[in-house]
Amino acid sequence: DIYGILFFPYIRLDINGARLFEYLRQRVSFFRKRLLISWVLGNSSVDSIFLLNDPGGARLLNRVHGTNTFRPLPDPVFSPADNSNAVAPFQSGDDRLHCLFFGAIREQKGIRELIQAMHLLSEQDARDIELHVLGATSGDLKDELPRLIKRLRGSQKRLRVHYEDRFLEYAELEEAIRSCDLVLAPYQQTEGSSGVIGHAAKHRKPVIGPSTGLIGSLIREYKLGMSVDASNPAAIAQAIRAVLKDPSKIGDEDEMQRYVEERTPEQFVSTIIETLVK
Repeated sequence: DIYGILFFPYIRLDINGARLFEYLRQRVSFFRKRLLISWVLGNSSVDSIFLLNDPGGARLLNRVHGTNTFRPLPDPVFSPADNSNAVAPFQSGDDRLHCLFFGAIREQKGIRELIQAMHLLSEQDARDIELHVLGATSGDLKDELPRLIKRLRGSQKRLRVHYEDRFLEYAELEEAIRSCDLVLAPYQQTEGSSGVIGHAAKHRKPVIGPSTGLIGSLIREYKLGMSVDASNPAAIAQAIRAVLKDPSKIGDEDEMQRYVEERTPEQFVSTIIETLVK
């Protein structure tokens, strides 16, 4: 038997409101992926295809394809390790709003849109914010992101910008999230799950993320923060201003705890084992 995980289910593609070219591109992608899934399901050896964090998507795909092959799988949120000797990559003992963008930095993560949003902040807002961009870049961004950061520093002189082009050690990452006030995740590709929102929820840190796809749905369902049009820098900037004005109005710590409790590593493993031994 064959088992697998579908990370970006086509059923979660959002094409509403897209410009004509983008709309057509998304429609082509939608039908291409649907045909590919139909072809995969034609293999009688395929037993189960898991969708991370997406029971609704699994039900919909089963209905569309007339099967019971698709199954939800909790995307595990790991408990903190012993970080007693870990050193945070930054200190947050001041009155600034510490905003953290972390992980593998690719075009789809929305770093361009985030930097454009920072350009839109007023001088008064900028002096109350410190942006931390921590993660290894890839592709064209490897050379371009340092230039974008330099341009932002030159344009927003009151804004503090902390940039490190490297993957953090796990203990460092834990301390970075614990030290920040807000996690920024303006993802452009939103069909799949995101470990970033799990990390943020574990430390009870609110997220500004996309309004579309699975990620947007999870942010709203569990009140993990604020979902916005992540393709629009002005919308991201407006959300940051709202948090700066009143941080208490974004996110619900009890719901963040529920999100984590429903996604333990034990639940992840038991779901897979139950499927294999059925």
